[in-house]
Amino acid sequence: MKRLNLFVVLFALLGILLLVSCTTVKEPSVIEELPTVESAISISGKFTNTSKYGNIDTDIPATAMFEAGFELGDICTITAGDITYDAPFVNSYGDVEPGNYLFHPHHEWVEFAICNGNYSKTTGLKEGDVVTITMKEKAGYLTQYEIRNIVKSEDRNDYISDSVFANVRAIQLGEIGFRKLYRSCNPILDDARGPYAAELLSEAGIKTVINLADKQEDLATKAAVAPNAEWYLEIVEEGNAIGLDMGIAFFDPVFISQLKEALIFMSEHEAPYLIHCNEGRDRAGYLSALLEALMGASTDEIWADYMASFDNYFGIKEDTPKYDAYKQIQIDQLKTVNGGVEITNATVADAVKNYFINTVGLTEGQVEALKANLR
Repeated sequence: MKRLNLFVVLFALLGILLLVSCTTVKEPSVIEELPTVESAISISGKFTNTSKYGNIDTDIPATAMFEAGFELGDICTITAGDITYDAPFVNSYGDVEPGNYLFHPHHEWVEFAICNGNYSKTTGLKEGDVVTITMKEKAGYLTQYEIRNIVKSEDRNDYISDSVFANVRAIQLGEIGFRKLYRSCNPILDDARGPYAAELLSEAGIKTVINLADKQEDLATKAAVAPNAEWYLEIVEEGNAIGLDMGIAFFDPVFISQLKEALIFMSEHEAPYLIHCNEGRDRAGYLSALLEALMGASTDEIWADYMASFDNYFGIKEDTPKYDAYKQIQIDQLKTVNGGVEITNATVADAVKNYFINTVGLTEGQVEALKANLR
């Protein structure tokens, strides 16, 4: 009996020892010790070059981003000096809403920007500052990126007409007179579209050019070598073209000052007018919308003309997420013009006139002269 009791005690002790050994705190697994793939990805470099738009290039090769595991549509944390913010890795400026941060491949390098804003001025960052990109959320922006990402072809054969390819058209909305106002891509730009625009516009009888993209001192040189642009050079030599070299921060004081120059120039020169930037889409689209609004076009007409450029370049049609996303850009622009209040058909003309006088700095007489020239 004693032997049996001893055996029971020994067996119980053995069980306790086994239980204790099984409940010993386990070492962390390899998976628990390692950070997630997303949080592990990080790459650093220096800012190298600031563009006229305020975007800043870096010495980070675009290929290095993809080799490190970053993909378009990822959301990353950006750290530079005392500044930290989150931004998506995308293909171009239009892949985010105006006013939002982005970074993207720009030629061979990674560039930082604000859509329709001035990154350098807003952040205070400059060439030589160190910037670090760290993965925050893999594919966190992918859905919005796929909606907003647009790519155009440079092949004329991919488009139904020369005018669509070159984004050339007359604007005749509200009280704007017949063939008084044209918009297009840049007729003197050394690209695939320029020669088509120059040829189409050579028969339009253009008397005044508002070039939003190039510097005044470059107009004659570029026009002299651009195919089909003899008429453009003549307008420049006669003093009837203005080159404004505008950025894309539409509500920045510098842009507003340049807008004033453009409007005064139009008020003092004859129609027909040609308004263009490089694509005839963003800067030319904004100025066209302001003039259309001033002349009493309906909001639907203004939005439709703006979106015609997106149809011409990218085939974006109504009732699609892409169409709605890009249309909202101009709705918001005119809302800002109207002091944060959404534009309506009843308010559109007065809102823009008030903006021209109270913010841009035109006189009542200059506005009326501009309107008279456009009729």
